[in-house]
Amino acid sequence: MRSDPFCRFAREPRSQIGRGDDRYDGREVAVRRCGVKPPIEATQFASITLGGTVYDHDVLVCPDATVKRRKKKLSKAVYGTSHTISLAEAKYVYGEGEGAQRLIIGGGQYGRAELSPEAAE
Repeated sequence: MRSDPFCRFAREPRSQIGRGDDRYDGREVAVRRCGVKPPIEATQFASITLGGTVYDHDVLVCPDATVKRRKKKLSKAVYGTSHTISLAEAKYVYGEGEGAQRLIIGGGQYGRAELSPEAAE
């Protein structure tokens, strides 16, 4: 894993993460601790907890720490799914993230979301 001044990684077995936590399947997992504001506290299928607030929809976290609803319709209009991020949605995110040092795109709970080839360029 690469060194990153904003994040540190720790290898933790499930027993240290918490009993009954259905996000992990018992294998040792990499837990990422970042200086993201608002902090990412938990994820599970169909929700994310940021700074004590549970969101039941996809989100965009802006550099000023505001949280906005993801504009999935921009990708659904092109690909028929929000699992492939279109160029139009990538441009929207780029505009909202003005001044950001990095862009982190979550793949969803099961890693199904990805950038389209056009957006990746």
